[in-house]
Amino acid sequence: MLPPARELARQYGVSVAVVRDATRTLAGKGLITVQQGVGTSVSRDLDAGLVQSFTWALRHTQVTRREVVELASIIETQSALLATVRRTTKDVEQLDQALSECECASGAASWEQVSACHNRFHSALIRAAHNRALLAVFEPLTEVVFANTELEQSSDSVLRTWEQHRRILDCVRSGDVDSTRAALEAHYPLS
Repeated sequence: MLPPARELARQYGVSVAVVRDATRTLAGKGLITVQQGVGTSVSRDLDAGLVQSFTWALRHTQVTRREVVELASIIETQSALLATVRRTTKDVEQLDQALSECECASGAASWEQVSACHNRFHSALIRAAHNRALLAVFEPLTEVVFANTELEQSSDSVLRTWEQHRRILDCVRSGDVDSTRAALEAHYPLS
């Protein structure tokens, strides 16, 4: 439990109003939990608060979509290399399932369905790295990249994307780090 607002105000030499404002802000970001009559504590689910804060920061700065995609590419390429080394049978099964859903949905799927499938595959790839910090950073990047963005959705481009995903999955499954790197570089070409 955090000390009461009056105590925090005294400790930090600020007014109680400042402490209450900060408390509302932190609670709104999911970083602390305020329970009337009980007190204020640090949230048990800090990941959600971190994701929300990071998403807000990305949306409210002058960062371009291209810069966010480049950052996602850097993070995901390194994550995929970790996944290639750390993957479990369950991870490969989840990647297979996500990719199968993508391939099934590609026929008459809406942009939202295609995007959701795409995100599921990439999230499964990040989870296979077995690093919670990567998950906490990658989720808001994905949200910002795909928010209000219509991706090129010709049947050829969707098919090409699923083929790239299949190649990435095959490389991760094989445990070949160099091939995984090459597959990710093809999926995220430098421009």
